[in-house]
Amino acid sequence: MRCSVKACSRGVSDDKFGIEENMTRAQFAKVLTLIYGVQVNDDVQVSSFNDVKADDAANGWAIKYIEAAKKSRSFRGQGK
Repeated sequence: MRCSVKACSRGVSDDKFGIEENMTRAQFAKVLTLIYGVQVNDDVQVSSFNDVKADDAANGWAIKYIEAAKKSRSFRGQGK
């Protein structure tokens, strides 16, 4: 499924778009996977990145998109 304008352009809340805010990596992962039609596995609940945790409100919601982007080679981490 490719991204429609309505599906990719949602606000940060019901009454705020957030046009003045920077896009997070989690938000970018979702947009990237939707735009390019990357297959997303809804069952993925754990990230392979050590800085992405399911209980983190900033990016936990996007684990399935982050992992899909990684699998498609659109994202990669920086190891130490």
